[in-house]
Formats: sequence, C-alpha cells, structure tokens
Amino acid sequence: MRLHIIRRVLLPVALLTCSMTSGAQTPLGGVGILGDSSSDEFRADDNRGGAYAATTLNWAELLVNHRSVDLGSWGVRSEPRRAGYAYNWARSGATAAEVVSGGQAAGLAAQITAGNVSTVILMVGANDFASWNDTYTGVYDGSVSGASLTAKITGIVESVRLAVDTVQRAGAAKIFVATLIDRGTTPAFLAAYPDPLKRQRVKDAIVAVNAELRQMATPNDIQVVDLFSYGTTLLPLIDASGYLNIGGEKISAVAPGDEPHHLVLGDNEHGGTVASGLIANYFIGALAAAGITIAPFTDQEILANAGIAPPRPDTAAPSITLIAPSTTAIGPSSTAAGAGTVCSVSVGEAAPSEPSNETKVVVQHAPVSRSRRMFIPITGVPSASCALT
Repeated sequence: MRLHIIRRVLLPVALLTCSMTSGAQTPLGGVGILGDSSSDEFRADDNRGGAYAATTLNWAELLVNHRSVDLGSWGVRSEPRRAGYAYNWARSGATAAEVVSGGQAAGLAAQITAGNVSTVILMVGANDFASWNDTYTGVYDGSVSGASLTAKITGIVESVRLAVDTVQRAGAAKIFVATLIDRGTTPAFLAAYPDPLKRQRVKDAIVAVNAELRQMATPNDIQVVDLFSYGTTLLPLIDASGYLNIGGEKISAVAPGDEPHHLVLGDNEHGGTVASGLIANYFIGALAAAGITIAPFTDQEILANAGIAPPRPDTAAPSITLIAPSTTAIGPSSTAAGAGTVCSVSVGEAAPSEPSNETKVVVQHAPVSRSRRMFIPITGVPSASCALT
C-alpha cells in the first residue's frame, strides 16, 4: 500500500495497558504490523520528508513516540527487515502476496509464539492497485478484466487470509485488518486517470476485495478497520480551495510538499505527519471498540507533532473522534442498517496561513509518481466528530 507516513525518534517504548471507561481492562501488549510503506517507518531506510525529515512520521511512529505503544526495540536488521522497530514487519512496495512470500507473516508469528506480540495490525493492498507498478492501470484500461480480474481479487483476499491464519496459529493475539482505500478519488489519480467509468472499474474491484475481507473476518474473530469508508467520507470535506482546516491551520489536500502544511509529502505518494496523526486517531478508535483505550491526538497535538508551531492551548476534543467503530466494515454501497461512517464537520473559511520559509502554495493537480513507494490517501478534518454506526 502506498502510504505516506513518517518515522520515529529513538525513544524507549513501554508496554502499554489501556483501560476502557467502563473499568474493564484489555492489554495492548506488543503491537506487530504487517503491510507496506503506509506503515514502514519514515525515519528508517526510506528517510521521507526531505528538509522536514525530523518531524515527518507515520501513524505507527506517532503512536510509539507520543502514546508509548510498544513496537519493539529500534534496530538495523538483515533483509527483508532493514531498519525499524522489531515488531514492525511492513515493507515499502509490498503487495498482499508479499506479506506472505516476503516473510512478514512468518516473522511476526514467531514473535507471537515467543510472547512478545499480542496485537496485530494488517494494512496492505495499495500496491495491488497502484500507479507505479501499473496494477491500477491494468484494471483501469481493461487489460485486467473478466476471469483475470476475478483471479486478482481472489488472490489478494487469499493472501490476507493466509497471513491471518499464520499469525492466528502462532498464539493468542487480537487481529485488526484494514480495508483498502480507493485512491481514484484523490487529486493525483483524478489527473492521471481522468475517465470516471474506467475509475469505477477499479473501485468496483476494491469494493469486491473489501467485501470478501469482511466475510473472512466475521467467523474468525478478526476486527475489520473500515479505511475505505474513512477515506470516501472525508475526501469531500476539502474546501473549495483545496484545504483542510486543522486546529486553525490550513493544510493543502491537493498540492504535495514536504513542508507540514501539506497533507501529502513531496513525493506525491505518502501522507505527511498531519495525515498520519489523523490515521492514527482512526486506529485508536478501532482499538477502543475492541476494549483498548488510547487517548486520541488533539488538533494541536497533530500540528505540534508535525512541527507546526507555536502550539496553542488545546482543551478541545480531537479532530476525529471515532465512537464505537464497527468491527464489520460496511462499504458505502451497502444498504444494511448501521452501515457507514457519519461525520459532523466544521471546515474553516479563513484564508490559509502561509507556511513559513516557503513560497505561496499553488493548488494544482500533481502527476502520480511512479517511484517504488506506497501510498494510501489519508484525509481528515478538524472539529469533526465521526461515529461508525
């Protein structure tokens, strides 16, 4: 999956036990991650963020640095690991099949057996519908269709199923599987793939994958994190000028840049630290539904973590508060009761603040990068209360 995410600062991490407001307690324990560049540390080999690297972090690094979530010790390991946290097996460029063939699932399973990991997050699939490797293009232009498209969908789901089976057989662990996001609604993909009917082909395939992931999860005690609905619900909340208002700061959702007032990094592939803070809050909400409570990031924390200063006093609720997220993610096409994501959002109208030490941002559709990196568009908005109903 192509996720633009950030890295970490070398900090010790502690085993975290979180309590529900009801008084019951569920240990989070060590957290293992399977996936692609959306979760592969920004502060490791990929070294994202350019001049702003020090404050360019992904959702996982933010949870380690600012919520003491335990991803294991930081270190440099031999292939296929590279540098990063011991329990984070995500690798930039990985497809669903490579989570298994590349050793991610087997490696994490050994850590579960050893008693080091008790929570697993699997987020993959963006590189199965990507621009850089033409996996999006093939479905878009129809060269992958009919039986070959059915085989593609089945292969993605079976790879996820095999990864889940591998870690489940290793021992007791709470498992979270994220649905795939449709990147065809992002400015970069709209520019590169302008035909709406052809984009719909890709969306239909992604919806089919997600439907099968939900079917797989239901009888197997797997928690499904509905990132598909998250993205499709929040993308329309970008204002007419292409900005999101986060804690009074205008964050460009259409112009890429490493400077933190941009939702997407300059590689036009990965979400910056602000976007990562919003996706971290979404996972925090999913964990809460499973009895694991971590304090969500407030608007001002999201900005401060991204290096946007000075931080203002902040007593308001987080930008995105997820109340009892559903563990069976329902796609937007469903008419089932209780499906979808409902958000109440306030979007600021003030003119955007000029990022310091940077020329005025020109809002434009940027071309999709074909570099070997991974991306999942992360969108959010301040002063929003979201409940998965």
